Amino acid sequence: MLNKINHTQLSNDFIDEYMNKLSGSETKVFIAISRKTIGWHKETDKISISQIMEITGLSNRCVIDSLKKLEAFGLIKIERRKDTKMMNHINEYTINYEESSLSKVKKVHKGCEKNGNMGCEKSSHTKETITKETKQKKEKPPTFQQIKEYAVSKKMLVDVNEFYEYYTESNWHDIHGNKVKNWKLKLLTWNNREKKKTQYKTVQDISKLV
Repeated sequence: MLNKINHTQLSNDFIDEYMNKLSGSETKVFIAISRKTIGWHKETDKISISQIMEITGLSNRCVIDSLKKLEAFGLIKIERRKDTKMMNHINEYTINYEESSLSKVKKVHKGCEKNGNMGCEKSSHTKETITKETKQKKEKPPTFQQIKEYAVSKKMLVDVNEFYEYYTESNWHDIHGNKVKNWKLKLLTWNNREKKKTQYKTVQDISKLV
């Protein structure tokens, strides 16, 4: 009975590794492309954006954004073509059956566990993963206690409460919208500003006495 049912196959890699990372729109677009290619027993197919919109019920912008995400993940291949007769673009799409980079990384980690981490240093994926994890740790915002202890150790004039609340509210971005990479340097800048204020007040007080 099952053999008589018309169906479109989806790759195991898509279901196991990616589906929980994609939005509903991206999943819809992937299934639509699978239907137009694998569903018709074709490796590739020329599909217009309007066709994908019709199948998925998504907007033009949403389809385009979803295609970019799927291509970035390596789930689909897009060969961009221009129809000279119709004066528009009808790209050719292919479902990528090659092993994804995410799957390769997981296999590397599994292999390391089995082999007692021998030879893992040679893997570029492992190095990239470690580098990203180290970078994330470095970029972790400081706690109030860390800031307070550092300010006290350097005998700073900074109002730690004001400093912490200011950058916490801005999600640790400076006045220009840039991510704060070195909070100690920012604290030093605030301290220098407070010193100038103190010096200015001192000069004013002296001038009043003269």
